This record gives sequence, structure tokens and C-alpha cells, in this order.
Amino acid sequence: MNAKLLLILSLVVPSLCIGKTVKITVTETVPDSIASTSVEVEMTGEKLFKVEFSTKRNPHTPANSSYIEMFIEVQENKNQILKFLEFCDLHFPVDFAEKSKLFFEGKTSLMSYNFSSFFESLLIQNNFAITYKEEDERNNLINGHTIFFYKPD
Repeated sequence: MNAKLLLILSLVVPSLCIGKTVKITVTETVPDSIASTSVEVEMTGEKLFKVEFSTKRNPHTPANSSYIEMFIEVQENKNQILKFLEFCDLHFPVDFAEKSKLFFEGKTSLMSYNFSSFFESLLIQNNFAITYKEEDERNNLINGHTIFFYKPD
């Protein structure tokens, strides 16, 4: 808990840390009608970056299933996906082209973990270390996970 508090403080008050901290939060909301997935990135000394995707429920999921599989259709969310990729390329250029091809090229639909896995892989290539991971399933309607990264100067 103390480590998480220090990470949050270093995002809020950048002068507390020597280096750079990054936090990504991916939240998936699964209501009956309109579903969404949001990706938020906080970085030391930067404005909050947020992008939201419309999401569709897998039609093959049984009605009584406790697991609800959600998809982000690439064509419907093309502008938001490009916005996310441009942000990543601007701030984390090392290995960006290779990683973006691996995670996104040729796909017609994505899942929320594609974004966090891509981001995690990209930041590791840019010499960031994972300092804390948290997964949160508040109920079967909202799922979220957060990853904190740190890179010393």
C-alpha cells in the first residue's frame, strides 16, 4: 500500500521523484445496452490522456455465463485506436513500429487486454519497469486493471 501511495504521489507531484512514472488504467464497462472500454494514461508532468472505445458483447456468450466477453471492433473505433497509437509513438518511440504491428495489424476486433499488453510491452522496451499491477472486478459489469511503471533519470 505504501508503494502504491508513493506512485500516486509521484504522478500528482512530479517533483517528488527523480525519474518518470506512468500509470495506465483500462476499464471495461459491460451494461446491457451500450458497452465501452476506456484507456487512461497518466505521466509525470503531462496532461491526462484518455480515449474511449465502443464495445460489443460476444453474441455467442451464453445468457447464464458469469464471464462476458467483449470486443472492440476496429472499423468502428479506427479514429480512437489511431489516437492511442499516435500518443504511444510520440512518447515511447523505441520499438513502436514492431510492437504495434504485433498487437494491432490485421485484426478486425480487439479486446481490452490488447491495449494494456501492448502498452506494457512497449514501455518495457523503452526502459520502464513495472512497479505495481492491480486488477479490479467490481462486479461482472465493470472490469479494470491498472499498471504503474517507473523509469529513473
